[in-house]
Amino acid sequence: MNFTENCMAFMERWNKGENERFRSYDYCKNLFDEYYQKPALTKEEKDYFALNLFCYLASWGMLRGSGWLLSRSYKFFVPLCDVLFDKTYSDLLNIDPLTKNYDCKMVMKLYNALKGEMKKVLQKDEIEREPSRLLLCKILMGTYGCVIAYDEYDLKGLNEVNVHTTNNSPLNETLLQNTCEIITARKEEFKKLMADIQAKYGVQYTAFKVLDMILWSYGEKN
Repeated sequence: MNFTENCMAFMERWNKGENERFRSYDYCKNLFDEYYQKPALTKEEKDYFALNLFCYLASWGMLRGSGWLLSRSYKFFVPLCDVLFDKTYSDLLNIDPLTKNYDCKMVMKLYNALKGEMKKVLQKDEIEREPSRLLLCKILMGTYGCVIAYDEYDLKGLNEVNVHTTNNSPLNETLLQNTCEIITARKEEFKKLMADIQAKYGVQYTAFKVLDMILWSYGEKN
């Protein structure tokens, strides 16, 4: 797999304009980073962030088909803000496997807290479903940028680099660490890619977001 070629193929599509669907990620992530600096969010700010999160997830395929999320409005995500903006997880905002150890335990702590809060909302809405790994990871990628989405295309890319998982497999520390090692094994290439993206397109992505673009582009073609 050519990491650089796949990454830049994704960015070429991103570069088609501000209305390109891939930019929904940027609008959500940038708002999250801005709001996270606040001591606390107002009711109106939580509402606005939930709307942006919903739009990002919609753009990234989570409202297609007959899934339960299709029957929800953006208000579903408002209660999740209390978990997402919890300062307990502030270290994850600066997590960078290129310069420091990746804290799988902290990622799993946030993942499980988000999963637990989402289950409460589902139960309140009388929906007998479990939050999927895909939905939870897309939310964490669009906020902290500390995981990849593990969607269908990502899984094809992961399989190509000998990291194996299925749609129904749970997220765990082993999978997170194996995914992280894809980045650390190609540290210099990732550093260059991240620098080139920032220089050419004016955006700064985490290493996991870059990896997600690489895997997704490969999976889409294969």
